[in-house]
Amino acid sequence: MRRLARAALAVVVLVALTAPAAAAVRRSLGPDIRIHRAPGKIRIDGRLNDPGWRGAVQVPLRWETFPGENTPARVKTTCMLTYDSSALYVACRAFDPRPSRIRAQFRERDRISPDDRINVTLDPSFAGRQAYGFGVNAVGSQMDYLLTHGGRSIDVSWDAIWESAGRIVKDGYVVEMAIPFRILTLPDKPSQTWGIVIARLYPRNVRYEFDSRPFSRSDSCSLCQLNRLVGLSGIRPGSNLVLSPSLTAERTDVRTDLPHGAWARGGVSSNLGFTTTWSPRSNARLAATINPDFSQVEIDLPQLEINRRFALFFPEKRPFFLAGSGYLDTPLQVVNTRAIADPAWGLKMTGKAGAWSGYAVAARDAITNLVIPGPEGSQTASLDGGNLSFALRLRRDVGVRSTIGAVLTGRTGKDGYSSSLIGVDGDFRFGISDEIIWQVLGSATRYPDWLAAEYNQPASSFHGHGATAEYRHKERDWLWSLGVDSRSRGLRADLGFLPQVGFRHGWGDLERRFWGASDRLVKFAAIDVSGSYSEEAGGTLLGRELSVSAEVQSVAQSFAKGTLTRRTDVFGGTAYDQSQVSLFLSMEPSRTLAFSVFVSRGDAIDYAHNAAGRSLAVNPRLRVRLARRLTGELRYWRQHFWRLHGTLYIAQLSDLRLNYFFDAKTSLRAVVQYRDTKRNPRYWTDVDSSSKRLFCRLLFVHRINAVSELYAGISQSQLGNSAFALTPANQTFFFKVRYAFLR
Repeated sequence: MRRLARAALAVVVLVALTAPAAAAVRRSLGPDIRIHRAPGKIRIDGRLNDPGWRGAVQVPLRWETFPGENTPARVKTTCMLTYDSSALYVACRAFDPRPSRIRAQFRERDRISPDDRINVTLDPSFAGRQAYGFGVNAVGSQMDYLLTHGGRSIDVSWDAIWESAGRIVKDGYVVEMAIPFRILTLPDKPSQTWGIVIARLYPRNVRYEFDSRPFSRSDSCSLCQLNRLVGLSGIRPGSNLVLSPSLTAERTDVRTDLPHGAWARGGVSSNLGFTTTWSPRSNARLAATINPDFSQVEIDLPQLEINRRFALFFPEKRPFFLAGSGYLDTPLQVVNTRAIADPAWGLKMTGKAGAWSGYAVAARDAITNLVIPGPEGSQTASLDGGNLSFALRLRRDVGVRSTIGAVLTGRTGKDGYSSSLIGVDGDFRFGISDEIIWQVLGSATRYPDWLAAEYNQPASSFHGHGATAEYRHKERDWLWSLGVDSRSRGLRADLGFLPQVGFRHGWGDLERRFWGASDRLVKFAAIDVSGSYSEEAGGTLLGRELSVSAEVQSVAQSFAKGTLTRRTDVFGGTAYDQSQVSLFLSMEPSRTLAFSVFVSRGDAIDYAHNAAGRSLAVNPRLRVRLARRLTGELRYWRQHFWRLHGTLYIAQLSDLRLNYFFDAKTSLRAVVQYRDTKRNPRYWTDVDSSSKRLFCRLLFVHRINAVSELYAGISQSQLGNSAFALTPANQTFFFKVRYAFLR
């Protein structure tokens, strides 16, 4: 803790020295946009004949920012902006010389990336640090997301309640949006100036982008280059009280003994929950939940779990935790709210006041899951009983582009378990091309005696510390970075995701970019060289790596990247020299077809037996528009690992998803996942030589908005091994309804 205090003092001195330089940085801005209040009502229906659009400011998308570099846009797009006391309204007429080639159809929320669409980016604070993104495709399907770190990071899991419509017409398409002020964190000022940019994505032979402002490729901060939106006044977002009750009912039948046991019919279990959100001011939100239903309706993308050293990461998807989660971003992921697995209740507060912003959450969790990290791998464990968890995050803007922050987390449970962490971090920007990102951490942990003995952990309270820093330089043609990361063996982030500790790590990266003109075969190319070195705290080598990669973007929306890697990894006291080659290819030649494939081959480590081997991994993906309202997506993973005397294992995983849309809000989804793992009994004596699992789900979905939704479905799992074929093992009938009452 003394080390942490000294580091914090150094941070204060560094801020004092760098704040004047950071404040002197000027943003690159496009033309100002002066907005006027709507003279009448606007109905969001994709038709722009409402009286509220009269006198709206016209915003043409003049600039092609990719593949052209601020060249004139090749097709015409005219947008309009207006507002009233409760919402911002955006409408765009996207003209197209060949409307039959428009790529758009009804899709799941946040899955419209392949389509013709309009994106709107809003930065109400006009600070260039964080912004809200809203996208609508040509038939009205939505996506929304958060942009953080100056636009470098995007989080599509953020959801909000807003309106949109889209309509294909004879000369292109029309989109219309109503973005309520209540879903945004706004400055507490009577008259406001925002940052805004409107972009049109035009996927044809190339994925063109047309913007409302020119864009500098030498500026590492894309959010610092927005148009300035002026004229907003008299905004009254209201208290924004949202009451959201939910009801879930579920019945699971289980086969008592595989493969020939009888079915045991399960009872119907129901769950009634309640969540409320209240915004007493436009820059503050309070949320509370009691007995929430956090059942996993949306199925995670599967991952191969065999031959893994570290725990798998799964992103947060639950709306209660997602709102305001952009404030939790730090160089190291010390807060991951998915670690709160099954809360009985939860409280949360987010807000921004002047240069300060914050996020606080507390929850009573019924499950205590742990990731126990180490230098060469991690283990997972669960404690009996629940825990009380909290996380507090504060961040302050420094100058025009820089930030400094602090984070505090804690978790306490049964049998004396406790874990706490404190840290400070910053993102300092110099000019338009350079920045330093850093974080310093300290933690204190105590495990129950039985867990400490079973997992070879300290028998009493122990402490840990860590620090990371990276210098990044980005300009139009050159990118380079240098970084260090040091974590003691005692460092723990039990409310975050740090699966590796007890090491020192340094890395460097250099990339040269080449930009092609719109009329050339190659639109973009890059060559990248990177290297890293890792060692344990005592100086013992953990690993070193040198890799060279090249990538290119061309016609038919094609992308290719090849990488050659030479590394040395130390595992279990043995150093393994490895050479690997990988190739990724993707293409979207038409609106009905998109495909990609990733292939990797080379040396690998058999972690289960601490031995050298060879691996071939293949991951193709196919997305097909089967009909106007029907889409299908197939992913396949295969990994073949062999040792000196033959195959060690072959692992295969398939994921098929079909979606039929009745309209923009109602759909029928089918998911089929199949796992098949075969192991060589010569090497595996304590594991079945064959294991199979087939999972099927059929789900009816009706989503009025991001919160109000209805799900009804059935799923079944089948299991098999070397002794018996795939046999139904359990089946579940599922119903969930949730509705948002807005006031």
